[in-house]
Amino acid sequence: MTLTTAILKTLKAISELTVIVGAKIYSGIAPEGTTASYVCIYEVESQRHHDLDVGYPVYQFSCFSTSYEQSKLMAQLIRYAFQRYKGTLGGAGGVSVIQGVYENETYVYEPDTKLHHVAVNIKFLHRSQ
Repeated sequence: MTLTTAILKTLKAISELTVIVGAKIYSGIAPEGTTASYVCIYEVESQRHHDLDVGYPVYQFSCFSTSYEQSKLMAQLIRYAFQRYKGTLGGAGGVSVIQGVYENETYVYEPDTKLHHVAVNIKFLHRSQ
């Protein structure tokens, strides 16, 4: 299982998040016509240790909603799920995560779509496969 797949599987298991977005959790850009609220994830940095079988990519979790409060809540749920996470992400056959590291959060209002966008960046130190 890839790290991206493990992250998606974990997000889809967060009931408080799925109450808000349903199944609208995407790797990459949301399909055209997707209505808010939804989450898109992107690997924005990909780094590996030169000597060890360890990777430490940074993922951005973009939370889109018509409500500021809801976009912030989505971001908070994601941060709670991954900040300081240690273990096998994605369940059996998943990815061995050494540490989830919260890096930052950015808020942007997108006037053309009238969406509130909160982007959360999390670094995942994990054993490479």
